[in-house]
Amino acid sequence: MSPMWCTACIGDKPDGVRIKDWQDVEFGWTGLDNWKPSEHDGFAVWCRRCRKNVIRIEFTGHEVRIFRGPDERRIDKGFKETATTAAG
Repeated sequence: MSPMWCTACIGDKPDGVRIKDWQDVEFGWTGLDNWKPSEHDGFAVWCRRCRKNVIRIEFTGHEVRIFRGPDERRIDKGFKETATTAAG
């Protein structure tokens, strides 16, 4: 895994403070409404310090496989995202 940090506020990090101690992020699913697909389904990491997205990933038009926990138990039960986005 690669570490992620907010590029908007990393410059405010005090000297001598580790990035993992400075970052204040939360993460989770976006757009999912009771597992009904929409064009904005995805996953986001949100910086609580500056209230901006660190990264947002949308699953547009692709099969989604979701694994959870240390045993990587599959939890998607065949969920397939079928929405598409307009080109351009």
